[in-house]
Amino acid sequence: MKKLLLITGLMFALVGLAEAQLASPTLLTPTDAVNLPLKKSAKFTWQKVTGASKYRLIFSNDKSFANYDANKFKCLNAKTCFLYTVASPSYNVAATHALLKTDGNYFWQAQSVGKTTADNSKTGEIRAFSVGVKTTGYTKIANNGSELPDDAQLGTAPTDWACTQDNKTGLIWEIKTDNPESPLRFKDSMYTNYTADYPKCNDGGAGWCSTLFTGKYGDSTNTDGFVKAVNATNLCGKNDWRLPTVDELLGIVKSGSAPPIDTFYFPDIKSNYGFWSSSPYADRGLVTTLYVSFIDGHSYGLNKIGSNSVRLVR
Repeated sequence: MKKLLLITGLMFALVGLAEAQLASPTLLTPTDAVNLPLKKSAKFTWQKVTGASKYRLIFSNDKSFANYDANKFKCLNAKTCFLYTVASPSYNVAATHALLKTDGNYFWQAQSVGKTTADNSKTGEIRAFSVGVKTTGYTKIANNGSELPDDAQLGTAPTDWACTQDNKTGLIWEIKTDNPESPLRFKDSMYTNYTADYPKCNDGGAGWCSTLFTGKYGDSTNTDGFVKAVNATNLCGKNDWRLPTVDELLGIVKSGSAPPIDTFYFPDIKSNYGFWSSSPYADRGLVTTLYVSFIDGHSYGLNKIGSNSVRLVR
């Protein structure tokens, strides 16, 4: 009987400890998904929690906070996660912090800390913020996928410019090379745009059909062959490059200029260039694809047998 009472008492004690867990603070500033220049510092604030003696302010570059041990209340990787223990519900974070001084997207949360371990709130509301991330214009991207300053030059070295990111849409565009001795991605190379469903020529055995009409789907001189070849090079650190849609191509058209594109970030273009899209042309989609002309910045249809330039996107 005494053992039963003792066990029952322990159960009630454990329930009491569980119920004593403090609430997680309501996050106030910065609000969700804002951009913080962090030129000097940034103030993070949250609502005061009754019974809390202090708070943990935690930052991570991972939304799930997988690099934070919620049971031991510590970061598992100091390069991608860090925390401050503070007495008041606010804290000024210095711009020079090892993690936040690097441009990128981050997440934060605050936890309440009481007198005992059972009082601690282990998880809570999570908000996103970014540091120094451009949301307009373009950013140059290196062969290895890193971001570059605007004075970066095209080249084949890992940190040379090879791609351009549209900061508004997040799309990253291939930039052509100016070396005819390296034909892959050379700015003057042209491609057909045959697709697997392109109608095959049937001459009934007469022998007048040629590969010009049967198509060369899969060839290196066709768009799909080019996509495969570029992905094999891991351009700008990625292998998911593809042919853009017509709307994506029209998204980099710069009205009122000749050629109608920002030539600082897309210097590999001539005014007579047309660039293939993956978008079919109305009811003639089996044989005709839309392309964007950089003479006038408009889209037109062309039989897939024709030749055009290609600018890949991801």
